[in-house]
Amino acid sequence: MIDPARPRLPWLCLALLAGGCPGNEKFADDPPVEDTGDDTDTDGVAGYRATIRRTGFGVAHITADDLGSAGFGQAYAFAQDHACVLADQIIKVRSERAVFLGPGTNDAHVDSDFGYLALDVMGRAEAGFAGQTADVKALIEGYAAGYNKYLADTGVAAVPGTCQGQPWVRPISTVDLFAYYIDLGLLASGNPLLDPYRATALDLSYEKYFGSKAYVAAAYFYKDLKSYIYKQTDPNYNFTRFLSGIPPLPNSTINPIGNFDRPANGQGGSLSGVELSVSLPFDLLTPAMKGFGIVFSASFNNSKILIKDPDSSSSVGPDNIQLPGLSKQVYNLTAYYESGGFEARINQRRRSDFIGEIGNFNGSRTLRYVVGEDVVDAQIGYNFNDGPLKGLGLLLQVNNLTDSSYRTYYAGNKDRPLEHSKWGRTVLAGASYKF
Repeated sequence: MIDPARPRLPWLCLALLAGGCPGNEKFADDPPVEDTGDDTDTDGVAGYRATIRRTGFGVAHITADDLGSAGFGQAYAFAQDHACVLADQIIKVRSERAVFLGPGTNDAHVDSDFGYLALDVMGRAEAGFAGQTADVKALIEGYAAGYNKYLADTGVAAVPGTCQGQPWVRPISTVDLFAYYIDLGLLASGNPLLDPYRATALDLSYEKYFGSKAYVAAAYFYKDLKSYIYKQTDPNYNFTRFLSGIPPLPNSTINPIGNFDRPANGQGGSLSGVELSVSLPFDLLTPAMKGFGIVFSASFNNSKILIKDPDSSSSVGPDNIQLPGLSKQVYNLTAYYESGGFEARINQRRRSDFIGEIGNFNGSRTLRYVVGEDVVDAQIGYNFNDGPLKGLGLLLQVNNLTDSSYRTYYAGNKDRPLEHSKWGRTVLAGASYKF
């Protein structure tokens, strides 16, 4: 049954697959739900029966015994106020805007039609709908039937809105509707045409071991990136095709030009480098140095990959930048002493300047040029290997022993500092026990 009320319920809630829609809830300050007339039978649409009632605020409440009828009722309710919106979106995914609406400003409709043909949205919908669950199919089939029932009851000449009497207001199919769901998913997912990270890589290494702890190693790597992913902002994107049916506020106009953020592919570039590492227990040199030793590593990197991050232009500038997180030189040196359960280590990490990623107050990411780090950590510990405390281990660790600062600067120019932060030292004490 259908009660032809005047609902205000957006059809997009259907995408939630009957999981609940904003506005369906009964709020305390809502006027009582009112019947707006006798229920109307759904003759001619076998298998679907729904009741649509509205509150005093015009919010639709749909009652049905199955998913198909719920979709049927919701579509009928939506079409009463917004049939033109869905009709326009259907000709968009069908690549028919230019056919019915002309080429559009700056050939916007032509571009849209070719774009959706290239994405093969209709082909994807036809293949994708067949693989849906029975519940999803029932909901979509019911929705298409409800929308078509409204057009049959009302007649295209009487449909309210800018599409009244237009030849492109036609019955829709389940594939049409599913194609629109795919379109919504593509818009929400960022960029459906992204290629994954692709690279041709070469790695060569040499390792030589001496005894149980000593070794030397050298490695060379080369990566030829065919594609990579970064965020791109188009500040002049034309949103005209998404604004159909949206009325402007009184005494105002809608500007269709705005920012459009989405991931994009970078093309080409190479990354190469050399890694060296040494582990040297000093007792290899003289027995008097037993327990002492060092571990050293160094990396030298070279990147010819450049990207642009408009969101971070206020900190890294408007020009192309190197890959975030990559330093040209990285060094790591550890000196240690181990004997009879006692151990002491001191470690120094150094790296050259790099572009780092931080979080803003609003939770979004932004990039900064970061002054190269020089951080020293130290720790001492003792493990009881016999006696009543056997199995107990004690540890004292100090991070950032020299209170190294964190500094950033603007657009590769250290004369224009952005941040200078000191976090102090972190002292950690711990105990462990092995059974």
